[in-house]
Amino acid sequence: MASHNSKSRFRHPIAPLVLASSLVGGVAACSLTSDPPAVTQVPPTISAQAPETAVQGSESIAFYYDGVKTSVTIKDAAVLFAACTLNTNDSGKIVNFVNNTLKVGPITAADVTGLGDPLKPSVSDFTADGVVDCKDAAVLFAAISTGLPPTASKINSFLATTLKLSGVSVTQPNLDTFFSGPTPTPTPTPTPTPTPTPTPTPTPTPTPTPTPTPTPTPTPTPTPTPTPAQFYVHPTRGDDNNLGTSRLEPFKTVERALESTEVQTAASLGGGTNVIVRIIADGTEEVSSTNIESLTLTAGSVTVLPDSDVNFTLKLMNGKLLTLNKGYRLQGFKIESGDPGGTNTRAAAITLAAAGTPLKDMLIDCTGLGTAGTATAGVGSGDRCIEVTASSATVTLDNVDVLIKGDKDYTAGIRHVGTSTILRVINGSSVVATGQGSSGNQGVVGILENSDLGSVEIEGPNTEVNLSAIRPVASGARNVAILLRGNSFRTRKVINSEIKVNEANPGQIGVCVGSTINVTVQGSTFTNSSPGRNSIAICQRTTGSVSPDPLSSGNRFNNFSTSPDKRFVTFPDCSCPSSS
Repeated sequence: MASHNSKSRFRHPIAPLVLASSLVGGVAACSLTSDPPAVTQVPPTISAQAPETAVQGSESIAFYYDGVKTSVTIKDAAVLFAACTLNTNDSGKIVNFVNNTLKVGPITAADVTGLGDPLKPSVSDFTADGVVDCKDAAVLFAAISTGLPPTASKINSFLATTLKLSGVSVTQPNLDTFFSGPTPTPTPTPTPTPTPTPTPTPTPTPTPTPTPTPTPTPTPTPTPTPTPAQFYVHPTRGDDNNLGTSRLEPFKTVERALESTEVQTAASLGGGTNVIVRIIADGTEEVSSTNIESLTLTAGSVTVLPDSDVNFTLKLMNGKLLTLNKGYRLQGFKIESGDPGGTNTRAAAITLAAAGTPLKDMLIDCTGLGTAGTATAGVGSGDRCIEVTASSATVTLDNVDVLIKGDKDYTAGIRHVGTSTILRVINGSSVVATGQGSSGNQGVVGILENSDLGSVEIEGPNTEVNLSAIRPVASGARNVAILLRGNSFRTRKVINSEIKVNEANPGQIGVCVGSTINVTVQGSTFTNSSPGRNSIAICQRTTGSVSPDPLSSGNRFNNFSTSPDKRFVTFPDCSCPSSS
């Protein structure tokens, strides 16, 4: 399991954004010592005709320069501001400052050199002090950062509080002259011409009606693909009262993003678009007051994922649960669960209630499962880490690692109870037990299919179910790595996977095939913790079937007895544990 214990996607050190010390001296020096540059036309490299509709968010902004509507991106404004802050036109220093201090990149040296000399900002005199200098570059950067419409109070607050600039401010009337359209020259009203006395009109000779020419059918214009909307979460300095649409005004919690009607509405725009919710800083979000349940989308999708090198954990505390409904995906971070539902309550920490790939590149730590099931209710009656309840769907777990301790009887890593639903566990996903109770445990299952007309497909490479850390009890229900108990539907699959069990008496079962189902087991490796006759690699009930022959289909068996043969055993020499 070494390949699963430390995944690259969870190594996320990140430096905090520090503006105060680096911006104050730099901008002040540039503003006070630089000669006022000549006002020239905005270079074409940073100007373009603005779109007819307003630009959303703070990615770009339009202003009027010499009466011409000009669009400038936040990256261009950041370059001008960085050059003045550092009092340099060194592209390397400017790129580093924009990407790592302002964090509005990424940009490259070409983005700097394409603007000409960034120490001579060709912008308007926003501060109305008679010169165009670095203070005006700071105002332009602040205007884009605070979003449309440009508001003097927001810009002045950003200049004074975020950029720590003193003596730099703007007025709303002056802003309006640059960010509103120029006043058009009124068209003079013509002097009325006296109406002449009408002359009698002779009766015209009728003209034959021409035959109409058919109007050609216009070629339909393709509907453009909607641009993905962006929302942001900062677990330490965010605020759930924010709209979350800017890195400067992010949400505080993933919970807010999953339950936000604004995010839901953005996903439905244009008939459905892919909304990204980015976690932009390290942190742990503790969920302790209410359960989290995402909204349900009718179109589009929402993916919550951290920025590169951001280390984030969502921690479910005090028995709190997480439910993901249609259209929502979590990707690239860690979830920790305590005892789901609380003491003596049997529940699933995470419920997947709809089709899709709700979990991708995730580490799910459910070593806190705390409530055992009973022999009467059978396997899966205790706490579960993940439960699939979706109907008539395909649910995929893509590169998802699940950890359970395995010290509570009849608990499970993943349980599938959806109707007519296919559960796919693929691409390096795993369920691994990390420990055991003081006297051993019974009825623990890694992946349990107990669905009505459902199926499970487990496929590698590097997909693993490992219960070898659990010591079985001398008598009682066996622990099973993969237990398939559903009714007839699609053929189940266990392909190119690794299954590991513990040999201690009475042994464990790798794959147990229930009644009236067909299972394909191919190219997989079964490993017993030590040589012996207790554990069984594959057990087949009387009315189920395993095809092709698992002993001749590329499977590998390590430490399983061959006399008697415990690699592939059929009823009545083996049986699967019961479930409710």
